[in-house]
Amino acid sequence: MRDLTVLEIDLTAVAHNMAVLRRLVGPRVGICPVVKADAYGLGAARVCPTLLAAGAEMLAVYTADQAAELLRAAVGGTILVMMPVRSLARGDELEHALVRGRLHLTVHDRDQLADLVRLSERYTTPIPVHLDIDTGMTRGGCLPADAPELIAAINDAPRLKLAGISTHFSSAGSDPATTDRQLARLERLLKSEADAISPVCIVHAANTAATLRTGAYHQRMVRIGQAWAGYGPELIDEESAEEWRDGAHDLRPCVTLSSRLIQIKSVPARTKVGYEAAWTTRRASVIGLVPTGYADGYPLALSGAGRRRRETPLVAVMLQGPSGLTRTYAPVVGRVNMDQITIDLTEIAADKDTPPLRVGTGVELITADRAAPNHLAHLATIAGTSPYELLCRLNPRLRRVYHRASASIEVMPGAAAAARAAATAAAAAVSTG
Repeated sequence: MRDLTVLEIDLTAVAHNMAVLRRLVGPRVGICPVVKADAYGLGAARVCPTLLAAGAEMLAVYTADQAAELLRAAVGGTILVMMPVRSLARGDELEHALVRGRLHLTVHDRDQLADLVRLSERYTTPIPVHLDIDTGMTRGGCLPADAPELIAAINDAPRLKLAGISTHFSSAGSDPATTDRQLARLERLLKSEADAISPVCIVHAANTAATLRTGAYHQRMVRIGQAWAGYGPELIDEESAEEWRDGAHDLRPCVTLSSRLIQIKSVPARTKVGYEAAWTTRRASVIGLVPTGYADGYPLALSGAGRRRRETPLVAVMLQGPSGLTRTYAPVVGRVNMDQITIDLTEIAADKDTPPLRVGTGVELITADRAAPNHLAHLATIAGTSPYELLCRLNPRLRRVYHRASASIEVMPGAAAAARAAATAAAAAVSTG
């Protein structure tokens, strides 16, 4: 039954988005797609080859384990680990990538730098590190006042190489004044330390919003997250639209989540629907059952749409008629359940001009159509969250299908975990054999 719900990832759209970003940043600025949390739940091992083939200079993850997953999946390219790593196991894939220059680590403070200096003493070649500067995010990184000391310490360490300097903008999508202040702090540091920073050091600060807003934030490389998946124009409001880069609206969402009706039920007026009798039919109604719920990542918060005076149609019902496939929208009614939702099909069933509803009729829960009510960003707004969170919520148990212009690749639930386990076992056999 779970296989009725399918998460589709359009790799052609991913490649298209990289081409759009290349046009926006120009040929001299590197693009570093952020693929932490398994590429926001979309499958890093499947997505990253497309990103690299489309010109990604580097891939960024948060944890060393996420980097190891990419290495075990034989994903090429250079990988930047953004969390403060303090040690690595001897002889594993991370250490091998580090000494070959394929793995870059991030320095956050004095104590961690001391740990990395000790780590580097194992090797005969310098290992690449990036220094993260906290210009106002107040998360990781060192304060600008501490940066000169850390830059000097990195340069003095014989087996460390300052490969990059980074910061992260806290409010690039909503507060350009704050972003400009953060940029000014970074640029003052870069100017004061110019003699200590190699010309080939990669300076990177811009996230998706900063990348799309203006070229002034781009530096040597941009780190883009939701933009490679086709999201980002939703950040643009009408008041500041003129500040954003031309072409941002050309990004193409790559995600579709679809399922099928597994039951259609006619009920009388004043019938209670769902847990806590959260919704009551006002008329004789037709209720459809869809085998997708919050355990799959469909937000429980969307239950609220069914308690408003006028329910919000959020689910596209796919009807095949003589003129082709049409989408007619139905509201979620009652509570979103762990494994299922109920939708109100009454108006669709009553429309004489639409094809008849049947068990097996397709429904689209998340669409790639930016103008549709079930577009990911619109659902995130209604649910009071972000597109990032909704993507990361999508459960690995969902069947995933990866589309290219000329082919589709299907990944069954559990297949990725099984492949990782097999790769780990094979690596262990090699190291002990």
